[in-house]
Amino acid sequence: MRASSGRWPKINRRTVVAITAGLVVLGFWWWPGLVGRGADVDVSVHVNPDFAPGRESIERRLREQGWRVEWSEHDVDWCDVADEVEQSDSEADDIVLWMPTGATCGAAADIASDIASDITASAKGRTLHVVDISTGRDPVVDALVALGARVVEAGRLVGEPGTIADCLWWEDCPATGRIDTWSGDQLSPAGLERVARAIVAEVR
Repeated sequence: MRASSGRWPKINRRTVVAITAGLVVLGFWWWPGLVGRGADVDVSVHVNPDFAPGRESIERRLREQGWRVEWSEHDVDWCDVADEVEQSDSEADDIVLWMPTGATCGAAADIASDIASDITASAKGRTLHVVDISTGRDPVVDALVALGARVVEAGRLVGEPGTIADCLWWEDCPATGRIDTWSGDQLSPAGLERVARAIVAEVR
């Protein structure tokens, strides 16, 4: 029997190229998970904790459209949400903002333009969608719209606190045909679901 020479067996060049290409593709596929970021994020949602109970409804409705969602619910309002937008996944084409009316860093009417400019710059050309649940417009929302943001007009669906509204087609409606969209000064599950569907309708 002939002794082994100790050399590696000859490998066809095509085999080497195929293996290398496979490893590159595999690395590209795994990399987002390895660095802790999901691939192909479609929608980045930034919601103040006041509205965080709507997360399940919002995420469910967005995912039903086949969109991957990035969610942030840090304790921010209009004053500092620009930093959150700056750190959001750059692959997300759409950014949804839902903040309480007004700003804690000054009179909203006086600083609205500066806030809107900072948020728009942080978005880096991505589409901004601003949820508005009030009947009176927020100066920051108006300033963002002036810079090209789109408004999610959810206020017409939920009304003011205390509203009892006509049921919509998707709702489990009581015999009265009317449903509470608010629970005290917080949106009810029905109200949150209405906001979620308004977001999807606007982003789509």
